[in-house]
Amino acid sequence: MGLIGTPHVRQLHTRPVSRLGKMFKSLSLLCGFSTLLLASCAPTTTTPATPARFVTPILAQGQQWIMTLTPQPFKDSLAPVTLTVGEPDFSEAGSVGFDLAAKFKADTYLGDAFYYDPLDSDPEFITATHILLTRLPRHTYQCTVRMPHARLNEPQTGVAGDIYSPETAQQFFTAQKNYVDTGDLTNQPTCTLTRIK
Repeated sequence: MGLIGTPHVRQLHTRPVSRLGKMFKSLSLLCGFSTLLLASCAPTTTTPATPARFVTPILAQGQQWIMTLTPQPFKDSLAPVTLTVGEPDFSEAGSVGFDLAAKFKADTYLGDAFYYDPLDSDPEFITATHILLTRLPRHTYQCTVRMPHARLNEPQTGVAGDIYSPETAQQFFTAQKNYVDTGDLTNQPTCTLTRIK
């Protein structure tokens, strides 16, 4: 599969609070007030198995990775940041994308995404994306690691870029393709990805 830039941000839909209240009220009426009945009526939760097409040897939902830009080559660079692997979002020919775990902090939008590409016409690699949108500046940092592993607490070096603007995105995608094809990081901004969970 080819290289990929910023994944599509899926709209998140939340159930209205009023509907949640009605659901819990119905559940309490059904189960009654008896502790015994509540225990017997309590809903069980099971975690569904991940479909095989979303399973990768490196990335899995819930993992945490630290992204560090080393050295920090960009204006308004970010400090090391912890990224969370979200829900598998798409799969094609062995490649798997993991959905953005979007969050808002004050007036800042933060989003994390991961992409896994298997060994095929090019070497195996992963790309982590961290979106940082404030009024100004705005950044979409990416770190691609060639021939990655999933061992804990072992930094893996790759090529870094900020793909928020078309100019910097084109520079990064050119450097990314060269790095994935050859492993050469000469004169390129670098980054590390370290799995911590």
